[in-house]
Amino acid sequence: MFDLVPQPVRNLVDTIFGAPIGWLQLMANMIGHAGLVAGKGINLNNYFSFFGYLPSSWQLVVKSALSGIVLLATLFLVKAGWNMYLKVKSSTKWW
Repeated sequence: MFDLVPQPVRNLVDTIFGAPIGWLQLMANMIGHAGLVAGKGINLNNYFSFFGYLPSSWQLVVKSALSGIVLLATLFLVKAGWNMYLKVKSSTKWW
């Protein structure tokens, strides 16, 4: 089927779409690499080791506060995504 397309036209199409395809392949490789890094996890002790000097009751307070901040940030992102969905849905009349 692709033998019907002449070689100069095929070269032109490859030239036009070569850069975006290369960019998309690069992004796919970078996302795959980021998945490997995220899969290992982050050692938070490197960043929050100074809380280790606090008594255990204060460590629980700090952990609870950080967990609450993460929960609120997650809920905020979900709400923002839902609002964006509703705006897109209301802006399209054919929905």
